[in-house]
Amino acid sequence: MKTGRDFSMVVASAFQYKAPATFLDALTIHATVTRWGRTSFEVEYRGEVSNGSGAPVASPPNVSSSPDASGACSGAKAIFTGTMTYVCIDENKRPKVIRPEFREQMPRGVVGGGVGGGGSSPRSKL
Repeated sequence: MKTGRDFSMVVASAFQYKAPATFLDALTIHATVTRWGRTSFEVEYRGEVSNGSGAPVASPPNVSSSPDASGACSGAKAIFTGTMTYVCIDENKRPKVIRPEFREQMPRGVVGGGVGGGGSSPRSKL
């Protein structure tokens, strides 16, 4: 096995889109490792949007724009949530046990990065 390399494949995904993003909206995507198995792990994703100036974007009915306990940005509007399940594989594309070093490199908690519009700065909360 080559050191420093781990490969994983997406084996399941499910996303729920709640509201649209538009050109020049500032997007922030949060990713949280929520489950570790022997050969697989699951990541939850949450996408948020603001108008680039930090001002809130008007939310359509039934879409919350208030911050929550998971670290949502003040004034941000949730636009999608979802989960992806990954399986670690070996060079023959067979499932393999996740190495402890790989687990340590994958933070357990919220990791966000902003893109687009006003150039939100990346942030992390572990």
